[in-house]
Amino acid sequence: MSAMSEGESNTNRAPSLKPFEGARLALLRLGLQHTEELERSLVAAARICAESMKVHRVGIWVFDGADRIRSVAILDEHNLACGPGHIFDLSTCPAYAAAIRSRRIIAVTDAEQDPKTCEMRELYLRPHGITSMMDAPFYADGEILGVICVEHIGPLREWSQADCDFAATVADIVSSLFQQARRLESEAQLSSLRERLANAERMHSLARLAAGVAHDLNNLLSVILLNAGALPSSAQARTIEEQCQAGATLARQLLAFARDTPPEVEVFDLRDTLAGMESLLRSTLGPGIQLSLSLGHEPLEIQANKGEFQQILLNLAFNAREAMPRGGHFSLEGGLLGGQVTLRASDDGVGMTPETQARAFDPFFTTRKERGGTGMGLAIVYGAMRRARGEVSVQSVEGQGTTFELRWAQA
Repeated sequence: MSAMSEGESNTNRAPSLKPFEGARLALLRLGLQHTEELERSLVAAARICAESMKVHRVGIWVFDGADRIRSVAILDEHNLACGPGHIFDLSTCPAYAAAIRSRRIIAVTDAEQDPKTCEMRELYLRPHGITSMMDAPFYADGEILGVICVEHIGPLREWSQADCDFAATVADIVSSLFQQARRLESEAQLSSLRERLANAERMHSLARLAAGVAHDLNNLLSVILLNAGALPSSAQARTIEEQCQAGATLARQLLAFARDTPPEVEVFDLRDTLAGMESLLRSTLGPGIQLSLSLGHEPLEIQANKGEFQQILLNLAFNAREAMPRGGHFSLEGGLLGGQVTLRASDDGVGMTPETQARAFDPFFTTRKERGGTGMGLAIVYGAMRRARGEVSVQSVEGQGTTFELRWAQA
């Protein structure tokens, strides 16, 4: 069989990629499954850009207010993953600030002399040895988010049209990554809101059921106690009365969980209330558990029923004690966050499984039934927080401990 001619060989040879085509394909493969992946993907985009354009530095900066930009990824030949967070004040270089807001690409051969960038000479260009630069702003929903900075060190560099087109592609990909992160964050917030709404509806249904059970239980116990009182005095009669009293206590707990009408409230600083309860909390925890309070120096004023607040703390302390049969540490940390007073109650006990966390505030749900647990302690905490227009959540890891976070509007 005769050998192929040179023309036939060229015909069958794979076509060569256009300039930057391989880099474009690599950029298109970048994407996010979770918002936490954004920084890693931005670093990858900057690395692809630096290697493809054979430049010494590539930075991705986002606007942090009207006159500042903050780095989220910077790569250079000396430190391939410089930490994010550097701040650059655009008010010191108004010509550059105007350029990135009005141009698709800012391609500058002599950065120290060009009117658009010469204001950056002493503050930015010379400290980093930058001689030529090309910047590409990126947008989302018509709003400028930031800028890609491609920076050359060494002899002046003339930027080609292919260079400019590729920089615009990098800006578009980076814009897409930020929009993906926004979408994922919105979906996560929506999912959280749906979960909270479903949980609130479920707890409301349980509260109505608990109220009905408590009412019927009280009626039954009244009849039993009335008849027990007519019995001759005996050990059996006393046992009946004792068990009825225990049932009445349970009924009161059910009513406390189910009560919709808020009790009388007052404004108080929970730091003072906690300080007054410290000895009681230590007694509740027992000698094997260390208690620590960290409440800061700012007033932590809330509007709630003080008695219910104290009941919340006692129930959380009791829950912590049961989670640490061999002793441990229980801490209460208070503070202000976003107009809310927060209180974190943490222990280093046995922790909870995800299934237990999901049902932690359900009435009658307990993992300590053999030790006399009624499953009402955390349900009462939930009900009291609901009446105070507050929120309570739980985070736990099996074998490591549990943290309850309580939040009230600041009074």
